[in-house]
Amino acid sequence: SFSLERWGHVWRSRHHIISHFSRSNKVIFASEPIYIRDVLRILEDTNGAPTTGVSRITDNLHAYVPPRWLPVSYGYPRINRLLESLRCWKTRQEMRRLQMKKPILYIWYPSFVNMVGRFDEALVVYHIYDEYHSFRVDESAKAQLTVQENELLKRADIVFAASEELAARRRPLNPNIHVVENGVDYELFASARDAKTPVPADLLRIKGPIIGCVATLTTFMDLILLYEVFSRRPDWSLVFIGVESTPEDRARDVQK
Repeated sequence: SFSLERWGHVWRSRHHIISHFSRSNKVIFASEPIYIRDVLRILEDTNGAPTTGVSRITDNLHAYVPPRWLPVSYGYPRINRLLESLRCWKTRQEMRRLQMKKPILYIWYPSFVNMVGRFDEALVVYHIYDEYHSFRVDESAKAQLTVQENELLKRADIVFAASEELAARRRPLNPNIHVVENGVDYELFASARDAKTPVPADLLRIKGPIIGCVATLTTFMDLILLYEVFSRRPDWSLVFIGVESTPEDRARDVQK
């Protein structure tokens, strides 16, 4: 599995689906490499897991982040191609160590199109969870992302999309596309209504009704809309649960 997020980040559909796959399959959850400007920084993962290398999550599931000495260097294309080849070699090493052969590549983002064909894979799956180019400000970055996705759609054996709208726009490039809508862990969320479920102490003093928002606070959140809603309904209380990205993270979001 190739995705932008790390295993220790806020859980998304990628984490849920891959965790289910790992119940009966051996899985490497591979994340994007670090940027060359971050090589000398002290990076911390949200759950204390190693910031690079392989970490064991379960017997079947391993998280992997390429080592610091193999970063991404977009400013130097030739160097970046060499680093990319070395990252693939290192990933194949980890696969051999875990006795993985003829893997299924499960790709979550267009920029990983270069991974196709490098692992003697049995199948290539592309899972679309968003309209990625809409998050880009720079037009050249949007164009590059479009080229990458079009290539990935042509090379994927099967494609999943989180909505019919996402699927319809891409069906001309790959007719073997299927809509798999996002869901929730119903039993987990439903437990909030169980009288036996304790209410956290820091929520007891907040008056109801409580409107909960579970998300990551980024530049893409419509904070103006939230402000407008709760200005009109001062009797409601908003509880935001999630990670607040740093100013540096927000700047990187805009660049991406």
